[in-house]
Amino acid sequence: MRVLVLNPGSSTLKASLIEAGEEVSADELVEWPPGDDDSTASDVVRDVLARVPPDPEAVGYRVVHGGMAYRAPSRVDGALLAAVEE
Repeated sequence: MRVLVLNPGSSTLKASLIEAGEEVSADELVEWPPGDDDSTASDVVRDVLARVPPDPEAVGYRVVHGGMAYRAPSRVDGALLAAVEE
């Protein structure tokens, strides 16, 4: 199984493609441009995705703070997205 792991930080977006039972098969780091423009963030994500091999079977995304409700890895659903937005 190929899992794409996205790890956004304050100044960079790190993407790793991990093959089950193997080492990391791709590892990319892209700096966020200054500012809070959502369209620019989308461009950065597209840029990093273009650098890793295509067709992951699953995606993991790190959220820095899940508040009191989320203290462990969680499947993304409507409730989780609403909590993150809040």
